[in-house]
Amino acid sequence: MDIKSSIDRIGLVMDRFDQDGGFSDQIEIEWPKNIPCSNDLEIFYKCISSNETTSIEIGSSILFFIRLDALVKSHAGYKVSSSGVPNPDWGEGYVLFALYNDEPLVVDTNSDLSPVFGAFESGPFINIAVSLTDFINAVAALVELQHGEFSSEIINDDYEISSAFIDRAKYILSENKGVDVDAFISFFFD
Repeated sequence: MDIKSSIDRIGLVMDRFDQDGGFSDQIEIEWPKNIPCSNDLEIFYKCISSNETTSIEIGSSILFFIRLDALVKSHAGYKVSSSGVPNPDWGEGYVLFALYNDEPLVVDTNSDLSPVFGAFESGPFINIAVSLTDFINAVAALVELQHGEFSSEIINDDYEISSAFIDRAKYILSENKGVDVDAFISFFFD
């Protein structure tokens, strides 16, 4: 599946489960001069809603996609600390495109595949998906699982994500060969 097909899929899933913002047909954009770019990331931003914040409920929190007009400012505190110290784990081609519980998700624009990495509490980045396309497909599949099959009821009596949901999520993610199942589960559900 190509990036545009993945974006179309997640747009339909978002509409079906009443998530905020969304994706549409490609529009012309002006890419920020001091932010690196890859073909897939540019297509992603040509399709994401430019008028409102696009966010998706996944797990027990919200995945926020950063708007194009906020890309430059969003890197503060992640690429460079508030005191001006560069993050040693920040790759040259990294672009912060989303946040989950204030944890950064970046695309590595130095690779044609645009792999996705996430970091916990300013720690080292872990590879979550081989490509932005694989990441978007995984998110769409898990939103369908969470809000469809599980009717948004994924928290058990101990206020933890249910093992039945985690087991099913692992199975679904294992069908996407471009996703590191353990890293994805750890980032979004631990």
